[in-house]
Amino acid sequence: MYSEYHDEPLAELRRLADRLSGLDPAELSDDELSVDLIGLRRQLDRFDAVYTRLARAAECRGIGLEDGARSTAGWISWKTGRTPAAVHHTLKIGEVCEVLPRTARLWAAGEITTPAVEAITAARVAHADEALVACEDDLLEPALRRDHRILRVMTRHFKECALADGSRPAPTDGITLSELNGRTVVHGEFNGTAAETITHAISTFTPPPGEHDDRTAAERRAEAWTRICEVALARGTDAEPARPAVTYFTHRRTDGMQPLTIAGFTGVIGPADRDRILCDCDLTEIAVDELGLPASIGRATGTWTAGTRRAIVARDGHCRFPGCDLPAPWTDVHHVVHREHGGPSITTNGVCLCRRHHTFLHRHPDWTTTFEHQHLRVYRPDGTELDPDPWRDGPDAHAGTAMNPVTLTLTA
Repeated sequence: MYSEYHDEPLAELRRLADRLSGLDPAELSDDELSVDLIGLRRQLDRFDAVYTRLARAAECRGIGLEDGARSTAGWISWKTGRTPAAVHHTLKIGEVCEVLPRTARLWAAGEITTPAVEAITAARVAHADEALVACEDDLLEPALRRDHRILRVMTRHFKECALADGSRPAPTDGITLSELNGRTVVHGEFNGTAAETITHAISTFTPPPGEHDDRTAAERRAEAWTRICEVALARGTDAEPARPAVTYFTHRRTDGMQPLTIAGFTGVIGPADRDRILCDCDLTEIAVDELGLPASIGRATGTWTAGTRRAIVARDGHCRFPGCDLPAPWTDVHHVVHREHGGPSITTNGVCLCRRHHTFLHRHPDWTTTFEHQHLRVYRPDGTELDPDPWRDGPDAHAGTAMNPVTLTLTA
């Protein structure tokens, strides 16, 4: 029999849910709405941790099998209405939490988010649990400061390195053309550097949205794809092949470490692709200091030099305005101290901003910014910070942020 003691927490939860369901967003101020929204999501993350732990325990005990279910996962899917794929995903996370108990504790305490745990789970590779355990603290560092972008880069890099021993077959690229209702459907699958080259090319040829251009992004990319094919056909197959201009960022190789290599659009590149690129590429070396900041290359006049821009793009990776993750190749380089105020065109005064946020800051001079230790901080006119992050101001604020002594930019 289910005891009253065990029913009490769920009864309290039901009462709380009844109270929350009675909230009327229309009666909340903007500040109250933002606080309640984020606060509720963080508590739901904690409930996700509890649910996952219970689901995993049910699977271990074979709950539902005595009722004729083929599996506990199938029983949970039947009882909750969740898809089998969603249930299996939950159970997979539960397995990882058993392998990484600190991750499980921090998730249950609300210190890290559900997406962070999902990212760590996605890094798991068969027969590599020992390596995953050894890297747990490193993966939790960005998770604890809620830097999900860096966490995803790190988990993908871990997975690429774990699979770099040839234990998996090389994925094949392919394009299929088919006819559907009088139209041609193009479907393609590409991996690694091929995906980066194609994505880079389409991005380069895609016209930006205009003031009176109501086409969708898909329609503009279709135009770009057609233009790429026209240029290729005009050039012909017998012409001297053009040297591709695709950029990757990597570290020098050090003993016992696989260097991280990142493509501008498609993310982490595996060690094998990195080594191939290094065989035939243009190599630009960017020295960084002990904090991982690219060293200043001197004062430029009038505009950013190519070298300075590459250093800033390598450092930032995306628009640095809080909450924006538009890739750096699509951004402008903004002077933190504006040029008209004497700001120099050097790496420590430059930051990647998408066109929307770059324009916003120039149109709102009452908003202020600071840029120190690789972090752009934005302040409203009343002096409050747009995205305060207390970890940056603690005694260990910048521990672990430094990268290897030298970062390399590869153009292949």
